[in-house]
Amino acid sequence: MSKIITTTLEKICHPEKGEIISGPFGSNISSKYFVEEGIPVIRGNNLSLSLDKFYDDGFVFVTQEKADELNCYAKKMDLIFTSAGTIGQVGLIPNTTRFDKYVISNKQIRVRIDTDKVDALYAYYWFASPWIQKLLILSNKGSTVPLLTLWEVKNLPISYPENIEEQHNIALVLETITKKIENNNRINRELESMAKSVYDYWFLQFEFPNKNGKPYKSSGGKMIWNDELKREIPEGWKVMHIKELLKVVTGKEDANFSSPNGNYKFFTCAQEILQCAEYAFDGSAVLVAGNGDFNVKHYSGKFNAYQRTYVLIPNDKKYFAAIYLAVSERILQFKNGSNGSIVKFITKGDIEKIPILFTEK
Repeated sequence: MSKIITTTLEKICHPEKGEIISGPFGSNISSKYFVEEGIPVIRGNNLSLSLDKFYDDGFVFVTQEKADELNCYAKKMDLIFTSAGTIGQVGLIPNTTRFDKYVISNKQIRVRIDTDKVDALYAYYWFASPWIQKLLILSNKGSTVPLLTLWEVKNLPISYPENIEEQHNIALVLETITKKIENNNRINRELESMAKSVYDYWFLQFEFPNKNGKPYKSSGGKMIWNDELKREIPEGWKVMHIKELLKVVTGKEDANFSSPNGNYKFFTCAQEILQCAEYAFDGSAVLVAGNGDFNVKHYSGKFNAYQRTYVLIPNDKKYFAAIYLAVSERILQFKNGSNGSIVKFITKGDIEKIPILFTEK
């Protein structure tokens, strides 16, 4: 391996050419300037705390004239840091994106690497590492809203082989591993979608195969009225509730409990799964965000949880899949406001009363 160089982010860019810039003032890029089509604006939803690089979707747009006035363009192979809010997010605009240019929002910092010195993909993996994410979080200068300044970003450390071909090869290895992880995650999402379809067909439509292999309900299967559910269910089925299958508990930690270098998963009410240094739970669990977007996750192993996250570990593992699917379906109803009111948070009682149908046979 060639000589290892250790320096700062600023030194692998061209600061005299304005290659590290922050976004415009918020008032200069507010919603009143948004249009249906034009130059896309990069925001927090386009970045991640995981190795997803860049979400090329969900944009708002400004006109070409407004983009020229803002003069904070980003292009392919630029690095983007979130400077306010969810600090630690780092993205790389890949060569495969739909647009040739973007503008960054008021909460972004754009970094343009000198690719004669450092491979841009290598730089991305370095700055998206848990160690750098921890440095970014520790560099917070905000009192109420987390904040990074240009100075903190410019002075982030980086080490790299002097030979750029070596950098490129290292980045390609990391890229291969990341793509395998992404592919496994995609397969898991597809399998989960299939499981939800089967659940809907069997436990909501009651079209499971009868003894002749025909759809039960539409083939005349006997149905009986259930007063609790206010609907008919197949004869011989019973209603159970979450509280009969497990004890509903919440995590005990606050949001500051996370640690980027921790060995255990830390579940909060956000979609993003964090890390932490200590675990409080061990098992196959369904995790429900008690506020926010009410997301539902599942995980097996040692983990910890935020104080507004409900932890559901079934007494009998055979009920795990049924609990996850039933809870996901009921939480979706909460999110859609099917109870006639706007739900701001979910209570323990709401979770405990979730019904699950089982056949008595």
